[in-house]
Amino acid sequence: MPNRRTYLKTLGVAAVAATAGCLGDDSAEAPGASPGQWIQHQFDSTNTGFAPQNTGPTEAVTGLLVYETDGQVHSTPAIVNDVVYAGSDDGNVYAIEPEEGEEVWSYEAAASVKSSPAIVDGTVYVGDEDGHLFALDAENGELEWEYDEGGGTWGFRAGPTVVDSVVYIPDTDGTVHAVDAASGTEEWIFEAGGFIDAPVGFDDETVYVGSHNSTLVALDSSDGSEQWVFTAEDQIETAPAIGNGTVYIGALTPRTGTAEDNGWVYAIDLETGEQEWEVELDGLVMGSPVVTPDTLYVATAGDGLHALDITDGSEQWTFQEVGDIVGAPAVASETVYFGDTNARLYGVNSGDGSLRWETEREHPFVASEIRTGMAVADDAVFYGDRDGGIHGVESQ
Repeated sequence: MPNRRTYLKTLGVAAVAATAGCLGDDSAEAPGASPGQWIQHQFDSTNTGFAPQNTGPTEAVTGLLVYETDGQVHSTPAIVNDVVYAGSDDGNVYAIEPEEGEEVWSYEAAASVKSSPAIVDGTVYVGDEDGHLFALDAENGELEWEYDEGGGTWGFRAGPTVVDSVVYIPDTDGTVHAVDAASGTEEWIFEAGGFIDAPVGFDDETVYVGSHNSTLVALDSSDGSEQWVFTAEDQIETAPAIGNGTVYIGALTPRTGTAEDNGWVYAIDLETGEQEWEVELDGLVMGSPVVTPDTLYVATAGDGLHALDITDGSEQWTFQEVGDIVGAPAVASETVYFGDTNARLYGVNSGDGSLRWETEREHPFVASEIRTGMAVADDAVFYGDRDGGIHGVESQ
């Protein structure tokens, strides 16, 4: 068992008054969503990152949790039944009670755990960089089954998506695996090619997966057969985000440190794979977009946060003067939540882009670069950082 320290901090941070924003109609939750919970990367199986029935802080925040692991944390936390679940590069999966900051359990995997856990029907599903997919009892961390795909050099970096008793998880070797959720038995494998380190999206019996080989592929969920392929301008870095009959992805040029660094956002018809629109941005799109009924929120490394009209990609507003935003943002309580590589956490009005609150860099609950996505529930936000912390902030 690694050495760790767990402690609470009650620290105030700056807040800025803001007018109320508007997300449009708070429509029904997407497949896999659980109101008041955050069961996986980007909230639900469609990767919307939009949780209209969850609550997050809208004014000044204070530290709730700092839990230290012995490795960097790239795993976006999940929150189910008041327990926070996340992986660490120290090779462990953790379940933490946030109010007291106590470890409920930890499970030692075979390698680093960058995969974001998914919690469904009392089971935690998570992968590691040695190519193992684990099913763990959510209450005590006991192993229910283990699937060893024996594939890519970095195994499963992406988080799993669980729908209708099947676990879908991509491998860094460019394959997508469908595994029975109850037994761990392989159902099918599809070779998409390229490097894949972001989760799949799922909607209406179809699995969508993007790859660094610049393709987005739609697969029949029953047998993994290919339905259509879309080719982007450059490598696809994000999980497909689905809503409004459209799948949204971000693509980027490999970073050169020059003015040529840029990214694209694509809107693609779910049924046909035909492009609806595209937008080129000055920053790299590395975190999955957030889909709401009216607006697409896109974070970038180098060009801040953008709010785009969902129908044509036209810009509604931007929030600038932040560090690189690498992880996926999240939207709840008419607020966009995100962290940056300057070790700051932000809450921004989703309607007009005005700042609601931000944390100061020196506070220990944002001690280092934030590279995970956000998880929002019960008036709190949870995330990880490169110093090995699993963190949470809540309203003062």
